[in-house]
Amino acid sequence: MIFALATPVAQSALAIFRASGSGCVDSFNSVLSEPISSYREVCLRDILWEGVLVDRCSVVFYQGPKSFTGEDSVEVFCHGGLPVIRKLASVFLGLGFEEAAPGDFSRSVHF
Repeated sequence: MIFALATPVAQSALAIFRASGSGCVDSFNSVLSEPISSYREVCLRDILWEGVLVDRCSVVFYQGPKSFTGEDSVEVFCHGGLPVIRKLASVFLGLGFEEAAPGDFSRSVHF
């Protein structure tokens, strides 16, 4: 499972994280205030880590093979403050995700 910040690292109103890989949906569901069971639907959820609120975010799940990577994917739209970005990145790492290298998201895509 991989993740990356899809927006520039800067103080802004919103930041977007993308994650992909087998098991990413179930793994990320484990930190949501309420599990999501639908795909391609924007859901508002609290992200909780070790019992502490990280942020209230919009979350979208995509089911492979009908996603950009062809795998299950997650998109998280969070507040763009640097502390929130850092904390959410640590949540992904704590869940076992690895930071994506350049090109990882499009490596298996066939155009």
